[in-house]
Amino acid sequence: MRRCTGRRSTTPREPQFRPRPTCSVKQKPVMDVPLAKASRIAALLTASAFVVLAISRPSVAADGNAAGQALYQARCAGCHSVDTDRIGPRHRNVVGRAVASVPGYSYSPALKELGGVWTPARLDQWLAGTQKMAPGSRMYLEMDDPNQRRLIVAYLESVSKKR
Repeated sequence: MRRCTGRRSTTPREPQFRPRPTCSVKQKPVMDVPLAKASRIAALLTASAFVVLAISRPSVAADGNAAGQALYQARCAGCHSVDTDRIGPRHRNVVGRAVASVPGYSYSPALKELGGVWTPARLDQWLAGTQKMAPGSRMYLEMDDPNQRRLIVAYLESVSKKR
């Protein structure tokens, strides 16, 4: 039987982890530029890249209209169409048109009382909260995202005559 003497082993234990030596050659920095100056250079290069992209891609407006059309299809096309009256009135030439003025469409009294002309700013306000703008109208919609509203209004402008 083994007896415990209370002494520890005198044999040194092998370390569990030995760090590997790193490169012994002292590396020099690639660029000796202060951080603030490097940040300004990076910002300038980024801005230049955006300008080059904007000049080389004239279809950015078309991309915006495509995004607006996709949002229109997703959020509005359940009740509205560009060219035909459905649950809601048609939207072709809505920008610049008098409110509640599509011939043959039956508007709510609240919308008839609203009056005025549909402008991009007014359409944005309408999409932000229909019941806030015309309480009692038949449309119930609140779009919180101003970017989505902007894209839909831009699409509606693209399907409206320039007046």
